[in-house]
Amino acid sequence: MRRKLLAAIIWMLIVLIIATAGAEGFSNQQMNPDPGRTEYVVVTVAPHEHSWSEWDVTKRATCTEEGSKIRVCSGCQEQQTEKIPKLDHEWGAWTITKAATCAAEGSQTRTCKACQKQETKPIPKTSDHKWGGWTVTQQPTCQANGQQTRTCSVCGKTETQSVAKLEHSWGNWKVTKEPTCTERGRKQRSCSRCGETQNLNIKELGHEAGEWHVTKEPTCKKNGEQESECIRCGKKMTKKLNKVGHDYEEWETVEEATDFSKG
Repeated sequence: MRRKLLAAIIWMLIVLIIATAGAEGFSNQQMNPDPGRTEYVVVTVAPHEHSWSEWDVTKRATCTEEGSKIRVCSGCQEQQTEKIPKLDHEWGAWTITKAATCAAEGSQTRTCKACQKQETKPIPKTSDHKWGGWTVTQQPTCQANGQQTRTCSVCGKTETQSVAKLEHSWGNWKVTKEPTCTERGRKQRSCSRCGETQNLNIKELGHEAGEWHVTKEPTCKKNGEQESECIRCGKKMTKKLNKVGHDYEEWETVEEATDFSKG
């Protein structure tokens, strides 16, 4: 329709120009001394520039379909049409449709307010297990750790951890070798649970003297000596007696002093 209208306008312009040129050619032909010569007129027509109207929406776009719009040239009535891109969805809030657990993923859904389209995405598994109580599966001893286990009531997963080994339950010390004056003794105790033994030394007793007897009297010039025996092993022991010191008598005058000499 637009092309036919444009062609008609151009054809009318050409006819008008030719008619005008024909009249002038006739006048020139009469003045032309050579009546057998034919003259031609070349007409240049300027290109048409469209004058477009504002866009008019002919179909509104939605989130599921494209829209369209049109504009018209006021000079030649040519029409131009373009598409309008789809709109974004108007999503509502996410709604949990299946809660996630430690055994399986969950899911959540949201709905477009305009077209009611639904979108679903998964919810990852949780790490929150529902553990039962601990059950000892291996008893601890004095020499090795034990073991205990618990189980999730939802997914059946088990978790294991060690139980600290026990302290020894020691009995009383028993002397296995009596100490002497010169040799150490030994004592031992045992754990009532595992039977492990522990040994310690007992310090030697050392000699213990009996009654002391003087075997050499001390004098003013020489030490004396006394002797004893160990009451346990009979070893003889001696120790000195210190000098007694001089025991002087009263002074006796052997020579009287005079006015001329000492006494």
